[in-house]
Amino acid sequence: MLQSPAPLLLVYGCNVVLPAVLLAIQLTVQPKGGLLRAHESPRPRSALAHRYRKSSKLQPLHYSTAHLIATGGTAEVYLAMSHNTGELICVKQLAAGYTDADWALMESDVATLRQLSHPNIVQYLGTDRAEQFTILLEYVSGGSIAQLLAQFGAFEDAVAQHYTLQATRGLEYLHSKGIIHRDIKGANILVSDKGEVKLTDFGCAATKPQGFGALGTVLWMAPEVCREEHYQASCDIWSLGCTVLQMVTNELPWAERQFEHYV
Repeated sequence: MLQSPAPLLLVYGCNVVLPAVLLAIQLTVQPKGGLLRAHESPRPRSALAHRYRKSSKLQPLHYSTAHLIATGGTAEVYLAMSHNTGELICVKQLAAGYTDADWALMESDVATLRQLSHPNIVQYLGTDRAEQFTILLEYVSGGSIAQLLAQFGAFEDAVAQHYTLQATRGLEYLHSKGIIHRDIKGANILVSDKGEVKLTDFGCAATKPQGFGALGTVLWMAPEVCREEHYQASCDIWSLGCTVLQMVTNELPWAERQFEHYV
């Protein structure tokens, strides 16, 4: 039976560009824990979160919300302006009709984001619970890879390589913190107007070696996750491989299955 990450380079066949894209960025996988490693050092992180948190110590968080910019299975994301810094930010709120399980995913998102600080992971700026459960996040102007594919079609190999390399940096950092994302896909990878990639949506994240239960989006899940077997951080590598295929073909992985389901 298939087991990630080895089938990543085989399952789609030699006539698909996925193997070339992944090999071109010179990835290695550490045998223990499935840590994904890229051979370049990340750039220094933005000072946005530092400035925001510094100003927040002097006054309560103040922001105004504008229009809706993204929706997901459990949440809605709005563009907003921070009155602490004058910068554009995102506010993520539970969608109407949310369940206790949706609330738990948001709590998990916050718990994970509080631990993270990396240029390839969206920056957490705070939480507002005054009226409804709201997470304040760095604004990434280009939207998600899924949105870019819908607008511009399949990416050239060089673009897919550029985005994938940055995603591996984010995953390397995440795995070094003992965290498995468990929902890597185009909709959860953001791109700035300068082509900077940032992982987002950590509601499904788990701490290693906790690795049981199917949680995430089925078409991007590693086989062992679908089977609810024990799994490691390498399941994120499988999901990233499916995302690379999505980038270079502009089709969902396993598109012939004609379904997409969030567990």
